Amino acid sequence: GCDGACAPGHVCPAASVTATAFACGGLDVYCPGGDVAPTPVSPGHYSTPADGGAATRTGEAPCAAGRYCAGGVARVCPGGVYGAAPRLTSAACSGACEEGFYCPSGSTSPRALACGPEPTRFCPAGSSQRRDVRPGHVAVRRGGAVAAGYTAERPGAIGGYVVGGGARPCPAGRCGDLALNRNASCAGECRAGYYCPDGSVKDDPVVCGGARVYR
Repeated sequence: GCDGACAPGHVCPAASVTATAFACGGLDVYCPGGDVAPTPVSPGHYSTPADGGAATRTGEAPCAAGRYCAGGVARVCPGGVYGAAPRLTSAACSGACEEGFYCPSGSTSPRALACGPEPTRFCPAGSSQRRDVRPGHVAVRRGGAVAAGYTAERPGAIGGYVVGGGARPCPAGRCGDLALNRNASCAGECRAGYYCPDGSVKDDPVVCGGARVYR
């Protein structure tokens, strides 16, 4: 006669002669004991014990917030997204991180970390880390995340230059007829015989004047 129930982590079809006739299967199934067939892991769960043999799992547990479960395996939500709820089932987790914030892997909130007030960094939606503002570009804020930091970048305007992510007008005597100027030299000097006020775009915006002045 039969000597007892099939052992946990194993399956025992009809006519089995041992309690460990066959291993339960892969990571996506489990066998708590007395099984004739494996039980599929429920969506949003992982098979247990997680540190046990891959073919002899005996139970399941729900994925925690900040993680997702697929194929019976728990994985950390990747950077740029967040996992606010347990039992998530895909790498998209609960959705993208909000603009003005960044979400390292395993984040549980769309506002995990504020991008910060520095105009040299910005964080668009779905950021896993802060991004550096490129030379000649200005950090800008869009949307409702003003307190959290900058959310995008744009090229510096003509007639100005950019230092540390902040825009400034070209100084008097210089002109900036191109975008992306990176220092106070802008695009060059004002043309002889003309005067260039702060923020000049062309090298001849104002004629110098009468006989008593020169440039």
